[in-house]
Amino acid sequence: MSSNNGNFLSIVYKQWKFKISANNSFFSSLLWIQIIGILLSSVMNTSMFSSSLVSVEVINANIVIVFTFIWGFIIGNTLTSKANRYEDFTYVSNKLSQLLSNICFLLTASVIGGVTAFLSGYVIRIVKMILLSDMQLAYVSADSLIITFAGIIATISYVWLFSAFGYFVGILVHWHKLFIIIIPSFFIAILILSQTPNQLNGFLAFMGDWFFMQQSFLLFVVAILVSITFFFSISLLVSNRLEVRD
Repeated sequence: MSSNNGNFLSIVYKQWKFKISANNSFFSSLLWIQIIGILLSSVMNTSMFSSSLVSVEVINANIVIVFTFIWGFIIGNTLTSKANRYEDFTYVSNKLSQLLSNICFLLTASVIGGVTAFLSGYVIRIVKMILLSDMQLAYVSADSLIITFAGIIATISYVWLFSAFGYFVGILVHWHKLFIIIIPSFFIAILILSQTPNQLNGFLAFMGDWFFMQQSFLLFVVAILVSITFFFSISLLVSNRLEVRD
């Protein structure tokens, strides 16, 4: 039994390692979109208060982080393409080992994307200081080591969530092309219903607050992990219905 487990984990590790080397273009694209996000954040004015004597400006990496979320969704979706699924047959494997190697790859990508996206905020501050070098500046930071660490973990979690959702969507689309219409229609319906004063709108607001305005960091992490587990579990069930080579 232990030998079988060792062989299984070895296959997962080899597949994960292969995906890292085969999909290095994902990380070069991450670099470019984060550079674009940094440049946009650096030139955009986010002043909250301004007078003849002082101007208070909040500097953050929100644009870079949102771009990274989109990147996470795209790479998760791309892993379900035929080309990437054929690569899984480089090693003797099954659906479970393929899924676990994809999960590990997306987690690795999320760690890289999440850390760099969060830390890009410091790069933006440096660029701002260079652009405003002719002005007298006073930089104030409320970041502590704990807040910084929690911010990094939260950003990684969000990127992993978006990549898991992208993977889930990709599997559904490969299962039945009708989901190409169903999924966008579903989100359009949510946007419309979110503007109407009814119980569903209250539920959508609750879900939004639960994932994006959660006060308890522990509950936030649990909610993210439960959602990721759901997306990957359904993806495994659906992928078992797909042909080995379609």
